[in-house]
Amino acid sequence: MRVNLSAKNEEGTVGIASRFDTKNFVTDDTFAVAEGLKLSYAYGYAKFFDGMLKVSAGKLSNFDVYLGSNLSNEQTGNISTSYYYGTSAVLAQLYPVDGLMLGAALKADGAVSLGDFDVMASYGIADTADIVFYGNLADDFADSSIELGASISAVENLTAIVGYKGIASHGVFGIFGYAMDALYAEVGAELTFGDTLGYFVEGGVEYGLDVADIRLYGNYDGDAYLAGIEVAKGVWNLGFQFADGAWSVPVLLRYAF
Repeated sequence: MRVNLSAKNEEGTVGIASRFDTKNFVTDDTFAVAEGLKLSYAYGYAKFFDGMLKVSAGKLSNFDVYLGSNLSNEQTGNISTSYYYGTSAVLAQLYPVDGLMLGAALKADGAVSLGDFDVMASYGIADTADIVFYGNLADDFADSSIELGASISAVENLTAIVGYKGIASHGVFGIFGYAMDALYAEVGAELTFGDTLGYFVEGGVEYGLDVADIRLYGNYDGDAYLAGIEVAKGVWNLGFQFADGAWSVPVLLRYAF
């Protein structure tokens, strides 16, 4: 179960947004319905100087520097840049010129230290590419992390996302998708470098019919695997999954109002 509550003034300069769930989108923890809905995010925001500055505070949901899967499936999208979801923070974002965003966040987790600060930036070039940067500072700079990614859309029907994650650990990733009429296919891979080489691959195919959308998807990390098929249309979603030798039957029924 999920309930979204939001409100804003007529100009869109002040607003609030919230979501209550029986499933945590990030950790994939599922709560018993009898436990009631739990808060996933709730925050308020205000825009100043004709929208050049936006300040958000609370338990945030922000995907402004997220680059990930284009498939409409919660099982894909494990390879991506970062996002805020359920993170308690104050986030200030500056839009000095068209297409450019510069942001800084202070996370609220007790005593303030260098590790509570994040920085982010994005720049969009129309019909060409979106570039994002995210940095998580740490009290010991060697434990910090940065992410740099680019989504290239200059080639018709082709999407290419490439990126790097580094400092405390190092890795590269890529997601490549191709659309043709009702067909969309995508594959992604991430390599991590350390004492040993780690990898994760995922992908899927989606085909849209008048009666329903059909999706095949899967992922593998060298140890665990998952494969599935699902049929979705409007408010319902039905499929089968096979993971680590066991079948499961995920069913999703949604009603939006």
